[in-house]
Amino acid sequence: ISVLKGEDINIPFYLGGDDYSIEFRKNTTILQTSTVTSVGINNTNTTVNYITHTEADEVNNVRILNTVTQEEIILDVEVVTECIYESVKVTFINRFGVLQDFFCYKISKETIKTKSNEYNVSVLNETLVNNVPSLVYDPTQHNTITYAKVSNKSIELNTGYMPEDNNVIIEELINSEYVWLTIDNEIKPVNINTKSIKLMTKVNDQLIKYKLKFDFSYSEIQAIR
Repeated sequence: ISVLKGEDINIPFYLGGDDYSIEFRKNTTILQTSTVTSVGINNTNTTVNYITHTEADEVNNVRILNTVTQEEIILDVEVVTECIYESVKVTFINRFGVLQDFFCYKISKETIKTKSNEYNVSVLNETLVNNVPSLVYDPTQHNTITYAKVSNKSIELNTGYMPEDNNVIIEELINSEYVWLTIDNEIKPVNINTKSIKLMTKVNDQLIKYKLKFDFSYSEIQAIR
């Protein structure tokens, strides 16, 4: 798990399965213990429980114990401190139908694109000179009128260097139908514009990082009537 310093760690658990004990740890020192108890699933609102640890600065691993089968999983946690760029949190619904967080740490660039229709109008003003009508061209008026303007923004994010096993996150992200970005503590719905991406490997590319483009899922100018 890669998480920005000061952010929360969120781990989803299916409530229709076994019981679990979750330990957020620094090495072997336990910082927080949580439990998940299976329940009967009556509707989709009670299918998943998110276990959260706030401000994961001290955590470097999470121990998950299945208290029924006694199987154990250790998740490594990488806490990233980004001092130069404003990091963006990407939240998407993965293949299991749960929310998953992913951080893009490096430079981001926003672009705005507009389109509109136009028509020409007369800018002649009628005046009286010695009681004689006269037409005068007014250069301060718009001769071309713009209407039905639509404005949309897009953003390009850079992940920063990441381990190869995080490629599965990139795969699930570009296949997700629902994606949100958290920018300046504001959640914005987006559609991923990146349709094709070359998955990198350590053997072929040494250092792995990705560039992703998103379109904001709303117009800057409200066009819905």
